[in-house]
Amino acid sequence: MRKWLRNKTGEWIATLAVISLVIFGAWSAWWFTAQAKIEKFLHNGMTGVIINSPYQPAFEGFPGAITIIWPTLHILTPDNTIDVAAVEAKIWPLPGARATFDAAGITIQTPARGQTIQFDSMNAELRLPSLLPNPAVTLRALSLARAESVFESTGNVKVPLDAQMPIAGNLKAKLTAYGDFIDYLIAENMADEQSTRMARSFMDGLAITQGTPGTLNVPMLVQKNWLYVGPLRIVNLRPGVTIPSELAPASGSD
Repeated sequence: MRKWLRNKTGEWIATLAVISLVIFGAWSAWWFTAQAKIEKFLHNGMTGVIINSPYQPAFEGFPGAITIIWPTLHILTPDNTIDVAAVEAKIWPLPGARATFDAAGITIQTPARGQTIQFDSMNAELRLPSLLPNPAVTLRALSLARAESVFESTGNVKVPLDAQMPIAGNLKAKLTAYGDFIDYLIAENMADEQSTRMARSFMDGLAITQGTPGTLNVPMLVQKNWLYVGPLRIVNLRPGVTIPSELAPASGSD
């Protein structure tokens, strides 16, 4: 009986070892295939998007999340130029999987409008596009900092890969030293002065009500590419993009 048990135990261990090797081999093949596709995308860009850097991206992380490290990055789109410093991204190579993106600094310029916006740091958590029609990246968390101003948020905002499809969703945000950042947006022509001043008054009132002057916890809405605080429209997240009327949703909810 003991001999039979030893034989069966050995067979089970051998079977599990074979299954584990097959799974690991399949994952290894998929991981390096995904890495190659990401590397090709970063090299070739996409329609209307050019990605440049004096450095080659470094890939790490096997067999876990694909980690991409890039000292500096320059992205050129039809409307914007984007410079990003000290990029580190972690991506699980599966549809709908989690990804994170961290940068030590980011500058976005829109030459046609004479607009420039800068942040000292950016951290984001995303969900990759699924295999469904109209794929979109889903923003789950975002943190931006500029001097004393800090924007921290969680939510569910869908950013379609097709730029003609509208960005839409909801955020719960904490804004620290938001007044300084509003003044910065106005100075850089990134926001309409009248509506933004109204938004600041509205936000000041809420902050006082919450007992935290200068810091505000507030729900935000993204609808048809525009970011709203309450009923007030603040900034266009895709300036220069006109949404066809048949694609524009009635609300920013999913």
